[in-house]
Amino acid sequence: MSELDRRMFLASTAAVALAGRAPRAYAAVPAGDDLLSYADPILRPEPLVLAESQNALPLLERAGETLVVDIPDGEYELEDCFSPDKPDEDRDRRVAAWLEAHRDAIPLAEAAAGRAGLEYPHLALSGTEFEHLSKDRRLARLLVLEAQRQMGLGNFARAAKLALLLERVARLKRDAGRMVVDYLVASACESCALALAQRIALHPTVPPEVLRDMLTRLPQRSNSFVGLRRAIRAEYCFYFLPSLDKLRAARPESFFQTLLDWRLAELDAAANREWENRCRRLAALFDGHPCPFDAVDTAQRASVYYAASLRSLDGSGELDDSESWHGPLAAWPEALELYRSEHRASELSDAAPARAREQLLRVKNPIGRKLLEHNALGAGVYRQIALVTQAAYDGTRLVLAARIFALEQGELPADLEELVEAGLMGALPTDPFTGRFYVYSPEQRTAWSVGPHGDVSLEASADDTPYYEALLWRLG
Repeated sequence: MSELDRRMFLASTAAVALAGRAPRAYAAVPAGDDLLSYADPILRPEPLVLAESQNALPLLERAGETLVVDIPDGEYELEDCFSPDKPDEDRDRRVAAWLEAHRDAIPLAEAAAGRAGLEYPHLALSGTEFEHLSKDRRLARLLVLEAQRQMGLGNFARAAKLALLLERVARLKRDAGRMVVDYLVASACESCALALAQRIALHPTVPPEVLRDMLTRLPQRSNSFVGLRRAIRAEYCFYFLPSLDKLRAARPESFFQTLLDWRLAELDAAANREWENRCRRLAALFDGHPCPFDAVDTAQRASVYYAASLRSLDGSGELDDSESWHGPLAAWPEALELYRSEHRASELSDAAPARAREQLLRVKNPIGRKLLEHNALGAGVYRQIALVTQAAYDGTRLVLAARIFALEQGELPADLEELVEAGLMGALPTDPFTGRFYVYSPEQRTAWSVGPHGDVSLEASADDTPYYEALLWRLG
């Protein structure tokens, strides 16, 4: 699967969870003796200040309604379409026909991009709740493929506008404050737009003035954590709590079964099977279990879970692993007691952990605990996506600036490897913004800082947390 396919599969598996798309449990710091009272002000959504005429959602919904059919079947990557390096007349003919049939979506997206923001109506969760994600993906593919076609025709100015349009639409959706799965999908589309911008920059015949215009219009910072905060708040208040009431009022296994009605037709058979297996495992938590499901108990646990995640994001804009706790969610009062003894003893009374333990363990609710534990993707996933998105912005601006300089100096256009290894790494052995040494991985097409004292290993991999913390640029 392509990168966008893999991101979409991650999002589709996350969509199954009712409570588990929150980051892992962080040690919560209450405002007073009551360990639950502090969660409400943290989780309360920000007031909406967007005028109806400035809401981009109606226009994007109309654009999505025109995208009723996905691109023609075929084993090919988006970047290969209309590329002289990978010619395929039959593929390009079928894709061009699909573009012509859905071209009405582009002016609607352009009109939406000119509006101030995007706000979703927070409707009750249903079996068709995530259908819009497929339309989001189709719109992203439409814009990417049309830009690829315009590059093939030599219309680089139009291709650049389409790349910036996709970036703007993805950012609108990412910051809209719906659910975390929407944030994940929008971030994937955002990365797709930035990769497209870099492909335009590296085209052998692109004029430097087109690249300079792109560099001017591209945002300097992604502000990925802003959208993540909004998504966590909205998910807890508008989707998680109503879903608990629905679970309490109906047979839970039948509710999970409704989620099976949602598919991404683009996912291969193996991915679909894995997603269905996850649904069945969730339903099996309830089937024939002797203990009743307690929605109140689960909501109390989740409030700490979500609020602590938000609190760790507030202020610095990044998650702080020094205050993280990796134990089972069911034992969080013990984690609070440890946190109290090591960090903020003055903020907790001696009786608070004991009261919390008594309150939350009074009702035996193993289903609620497992529901939260079973579906948690972990805060690392969210942090990594946010940091990778920021690195993609920085990498795109770096590629654009380097290519503009090379073209204006009359140098031969370089491909990405020449640009990075011969140009960037040769001329800048240290990061010019921080003074730190950095390393570039051609396989991962990423560069990260190793720190002035080598505190991040030169052998760091994409699976290591320090890799994401020190990530500088994502290229290509």
